[in-house]
Amino acid sequence: GVASIEQVGGGYGKGFGAAVEHWRNLLDGMDYLRTQRGMAVILICHDEIRHMEPPDGDPFDMATLKLNKKATAVVTEWCDVLSYARAKRTVKKTDTGFGKEHGRAVGVGQRVLTLGQNPAYCTGNRYGLPDEVALNWAAFQAALDAARS
Repeated sequence: GVASIEQVGGGYGKGFGAAVEHWRNLLDGMDYLRTQRGMAVILICHDEIRHMEPPDGDPFDMATLKLNKKATAVVTEWCDVLSYARAKRTVKKTDTGFGKEHGRAVGVGQRVLTLGQNPAYCTGNRYGLPDEVALNWAAFQAALDAARS
């Protein structure tokens, strides 16, 4: 009966708090599939850049889940592996004259899955997986098997 989630429960973020319960129900269902049906569960999400200001260091930007902060907290706590898929790239610099350079990103033809702690991405895992593997199921499964043994 409202036009947007911001109006649920009278506003002031109550709609996003109510949505967290829906996230928990969804994740409970994913747990069922994983434990009772033996299925691997993979959730895919777009990212967004958020500015972080840690109390013990310099501020930086980080790619994180493009979800409300409350939903992001619930999903990241639930995940055993939180990874970031990306194309590897390098920066080519061109002299533009007068002592200045212009940089542009150039792909190197390799896609990777970042798995370890990295300040640039919201990533981590509970298995001690390597920081990075090739972006394909066989490479991920091999890393997971090696970590479990």
